[in-house]
Amino acid sequence: MLDKAFVQTGVDGSWVECLDDHLAHEGLERLNCALFIACDDDRDQHWFKFYRYHENDVVDFNVRTEAENQEVFAWAREQVDIVGFGHSFIRQYDWWKPQIVPMRWRIFQSTPSAPVFLAVDVAHVQQDRYGARFYYETFSINVAMERGVSVISHTGYGNERGVWTEQTDVDLPANISAIVVEALRDNTKAWCGIRPTITWPLQGKEAVFAYIAHPFDWNVTALQHFIGKDYAKLFPREQKDNFHPLCAYLAIHPTHSLRRAYAKNPYAIIWHVLLRGYGVEDLNLIQKFYQFDQSIAGIPFADAKLWKGKVIISRKNVARIAWSSVEYYLRWLEAHKSQRAMVNELYRFAKKGINQETSDTLSQLERYETALPKSVRRMLLRRGLTREVHDLISEAVLELQPDMHNYILLYKTEDYALEYQIGDYAFRLARQTHDLTVIGRRMNNCVASYRDKAMTGESIIMTATRAGNYVICLELDVEHHLHQAYGPYNLRLSGDDLLACSKWINLCQIEVAGNFLNPVDVAAADKWQIAKLPTEGLLFKFRREDVAKIVKGGNAYGYYSSLAILFEAKYPRCVAPPPWKTFASEREYLQYVFPEGQSIWAAAMDDDDIDAQYALGICYAHGKIMPRDINRALAWLKHPVEEGHIPARLLCQKIQCDQARMHGTYADIIREGLRLAKLRVEMKQRLRTA
Repeated sequence: MLDKAFVQTGVDGSWVECLDDHLAHEGLERLNCALFIACDDDRDQHWFKFYRYHENDVVDFNVRTEAENQEVFAWAREQVDIVGFGHSFIRQYDWWKPQIVPMRWRIFQSTPSAPVFLAVDVAHVQQDRYGARFYYETFSINVAMERGVSVISHTGYGNERGVWTEQTDVDLPANISAIVVEALRDNTKAWCGIRPTITWPLQGKEAVFAYIAHPFDWNVTALQHFIGKDYAKLFPREQKDNFHPLCAYLAIHPTHSLRRAYAKNPYAIIWHVLLRGYGVEDLNLIQKFYQFDQSIAGIPFADAKLWKGKVIISRKNVARIAWSSVEYYLRWLEAHKSQRAMVNELYRFAKKGINQETSDTLSQLERYETALPKSVRRMLLRRGLTREVHDLISEAVLELQPDMHNYILLYKTEDYALEYQIGDYAFRLARQTHDLTVIGRRMNNCVASYRDKAMTGESIIMTATRAGNYVICLELDVEHHLHQAYGPYNLRLSGDDLLACSKWINLCQIEVAGNFLNPVDVAAADKWQIAKLPTEGLLFKFRREDVAKIVKGGNAYGYYSSLAILFEAKYPRCVAPPPWKTFASEREYLQYVFPEGQSIWAAAMDDDDIDAQYALGICYAHGKIMPRDINRALAWLKHPVEEGHIPARLLCQKIQCDQARMHGTYADIIREGLRLAKLRVEMKQRLRTA
């Protein structure tokens, strides 16, 4: 008979068998139980809160080392019968999210032919301003292999009630799942006389449910998403040989080497189909990939599916790597070099993964390959995906970006909460797509290639400036996970830059997804002044009369041009003065036709601000918020063009070309078109000679 109970032994989370019959079977409500909740603050200080269930008292323990952890736990075991360990409470708005803490696991089976009963006793903990409130519950699974039925308890209330294994993140410890699977194998033997052999290692809940679904070959459960709708028909639960039907479905030859590889790693099948889809026929080349499982170049195979006999991998994945750009590079490498070179490069990706720098290079190559200078493409073929090649491609892309239309980047309210002044560092969001080009030029990185990701909201680009210079470039995803934080030339942060970035991460409670930051003691920045920056980005939510009162916030690039575009999009006006009215100056004229834009034209006239002059040129050229005046538009655009303001130059070119079409001769139109073409040729020539 199988009758075991498991409790935790320490803060390392290990579970050991409980040999005390009273503690193993008595209800938690009648035992002396307590919880340790791990806590931390913005100073990176860690401690445990010790909650005793019956007395409802709280004791704080500051712990820094493993020895202190064990000392605290030894003290706790002297005070209570069972101790559970939970994570920090997560605050959502003005309340704390409840958490479920496992306290005890139990396994029971009366005979090998009897169902296997698995239960976990948990404590529901709700934190509020008065402390923490508890109640206990038992989650259970009852499995009978012969009937193929698993009875799983539910949790939640009302419409939120659901299967506990899906509703909670309570995972099954590895040593307990191994015991459960062994009991299920005995149960299977009692059912049909066969004790299945297991060659692919699985642990936790995944192992238990994989065995329940396919007791004779749980490997095939790894391919459920890959196969799709035909999975249930192809692999019934009682089927003992899934390999040959799988090969027949995928139209591949069931070789002995593939059979052995599948037994140890079911993902070998996906590698085989993937490489055959690339036209690789040499089995010696294909067999090298059979060892890789669960991911391809860092992208989980859970995202892979079969479509028309080929492997399709989703663009959106945990690794945030665009597989389409990887495939484009592999095909390009095969076309310009050889199939073996393509296979070797894929093998390197599979073995070492793809870092963010390589991913950026591949994305830029996919989009701009035909426009890149031949010298850069030859260097890529000769040297591979090196940092030097990455920088050369990034420089070339920066020269191509000005031809693209500029767009305002829209953010959510919580995104603007990330903007802070920390000491001398101003952390701000990129306001428009042209900002990415400016940042890329000044920091010598490839952030300009993130234009599409920034527009779709897939990436949030931020910078930190110090004394007007860009010193830190950051990339976050929509959930505010930090994926990149580098200095100029993509160098790792150090000194005060690293300290400021780490302080900002703690202040905004950002989760860092990667190891690109060195550890640093943020206590050194405690004396720095911290202030919330003015929220420029919420312009689109303001009323017209409120927008007119906004002043320039900080030194964010493109503020006035963003404001002008906002007026055009949201508040078009275009009120022309009557014919009899005269004006003593242009300032008086603008006060009449565009009073709300005083912050724009005042900065253009009084401060000689280039962006404000460009914004005023936009207003005159488009004629949406005041009467159109091409001559005044060109006059205000003259200074920005002389200063190298690229959007101003492009607007001037468009105005002149439109004027030639409307008022010039056919020769004028041809001449203007040739002049613009010559400018583009000169730009590409500079790239080749750089």
